[in-house]
Amino acid sequence: DDDDDDDEDEVRPYFIALGSVEDSSIPPAVGLGWRSSFEDWSPATQSRWWLAKLTSRENLLALNAREVSGGCSCGSCRFVAAICLGQLQHCYCNLCRRMSGSASMTWIPASNEGFRWTSREGLIYLDTTRHGQRGFCRHCGCCLAIVYHSQPDCTWPVAGALDDDSVKEQLWCRIIHICCSMMQNWFSLPDDGYPRLKYAG
Repeated sequence: DDDDDDDEDEVRPYFIALGSVEDSSIPPAVGLGWRSSFEDWSPATQSRWWLAKLTSRENLLALNAREVSGGCSCGSCRFVAAICLGQLQHCYCNLCRRMSGSASMTWIPASNEGFRWTSREGLIYLDTTRHGQRGFCRHCGCCLAIVYHSQPDCTWPVAGALDDDSVKEQLWCRIIHICCSMMQNWFSLPDDGYPRLKYAG
């Protein structure tokens, strides 16, 4: 009928995650077009760690280890981690971009003494590079953590998997941008004054 014909002719927008697109294939006009065409959003909806600020040494020394929680999107994998005196590393490497579909992934180191999986029904670790393994949920596909072969006593949960309401204070002693040489042309680093490393560090 006529209604079916209208549905077939309708042009529907499709969205792709630019983080997984080959760098050289992104035309500059497309890569930078979002800067002049966008929708406003409410700052109240952002996670606390996204605009994290360094806290003072005095405040850090006065804090005991704070336990944060997080997990995958389907709930099969959950963790808690003590991140006092912690750091945030915003990584722009090719692999982090492809696995997140975004400009970067942000990682938080946690000693294995302060990190534990409270639910791991869907958890699987895969060798994603010769340097280490990443933990994924086999059900929903979320990337949740990384363990480096050179740091077997440390687990790095991904900040994007943290529960928003579990990050109640600024607990960061070091915030850096790493692998900046691999950043795509559609993204510009914020003018936040934090160190920018060409490679990992």
